[in-house]
Amino acid sequence: SVSTGGCGAGGASGAYWERFFDPGALVTGGAVAIGAAGAAGANTGGTGGTGGDTTVVIQTVTYTTKGGLGGVGQNDTFIAAGRSRAGGAIQAGSSAGDVVLQQGGFASIMGNTGGTLFITGAGGSSPFGAGGRSVVGTSADGNAGQGYGAGGSGGSSLDTITPSLGGVGTAGLVIIDEYT
Repeated sequence: SVSTGGCGAGGASGAYWERFFDPGALVTGGAVAIGAAGAAGANTGGTGGTGGDTTVVIQTVTYTTKGGLGGVGQNDTFIAAGRSRAGGAIQAGSSAGDVVLQQGGFASIMGNTGGTLFITGAGGSSPFGAGGRSVVGTSADGNAGQGYGAGGSGGSSLDTITPSLGGVGTAGLVIIDEYT
């Protein structure tokens, strides 16, 4: 029976934010900063990195959407049935908007003693990106998110000889539509 292993959870998506403005005059803007992708969880059972915040300035007001929190890593010295780790949570603090959505990452599970069934957590998805698919197996890197604002999945490792990384998230996106 194997005595060491890990199975990471997926990271949350970044927040999706919409706001409708009717300023009655020409809209003025300012700086736009796109949130960076969340880093992969380390191959030592590390928790994935938090995605960066995206900000935009409209009519001198700064609006912020939060990046997703990384999924919880796992590195157990004794593999037991039913162990799991929580997916990355939704991060509070996005600006109020007409639409604000965010999907948390999914939990992982080690299904049986001896470590022959690992299912990593999938990453959270956004309207512009798909979360990394979960990994079923005992030694595989996690899958990266695709598109924009998506979380990566956790990785799995049956032993410390072949450690695996979590999947990376994806960067944010800003789209501004102006109607006249």
